[in-house]
Amino acid sequence: MKTKTIILIFLALMISNSSCFKEKISWSEQCLKTDYNPNVLPKETQTGANRLGCLIDGKVFANSKCSPYYSFGWSQKPIEAKMYKSFGINDEEMSSIYIGAYAHDKSYIGITIHLEKNPDIGDTIKIIGDYPTGNRISYLNENRFCDQEYGKICFTRLDTINKIISGRFEGKPCLIDEYREPINGKFLNITEGRFDIKYE
Repeated sequence: MKTKTIILIFLALMISNSSCFKEKISWSEQCLKTDYNPNVLPKETQTGANRLGCLIDGKVFANSKCSPYYSFGWSQKPIEAKMYKSFGINDEEMSSIYIGAYAHDKSYIGITIHLEKNPDIGDTIKIIGDYPTGNRISYLNENRFCDQEYGKICFTRLDTINKIISGRFEGKPCLIDEYREPINGKFLNITEGRFDIKYE
């Protein structure tokens, strides 16, 4: 009986030691194996599916399930939406909405809207390079930062009970420098945007 027990312990140690020499998969690679297809736009839904997608100059941007190694956006969460109270330039109370998501390649889209009241379903909010209000659509990756200018966002669901926010967006954020000045009038063309997120 002792001999069998010793043999079993020895075999267990051999198995555990052999696993140490196997190639270890990093956390990000493990996550990406179960990630959404980065080449497919998410469907338009209003269920709190935690999806965001669009076309950027015709190329698919689809949110990832994975948090990035590092954050050059405003968050380290893969996707998020927030509704909160803020104050305008004349100290008036405003209703603010922030939506952000990372893609498979760690690029990032952020949308910020400040309104006098919560939007109604079907409301379309225009963004017209209005920096003082803080309304903007932004796109970031390791090489460029594009912000503001022209765009719009339309809400298809705003459920304050179940905390679900859904809608569509499009825009033309411009490439800007460290002083928030446009660089050679270069723009990104964001089309077919859609989001469906449980907000905080």
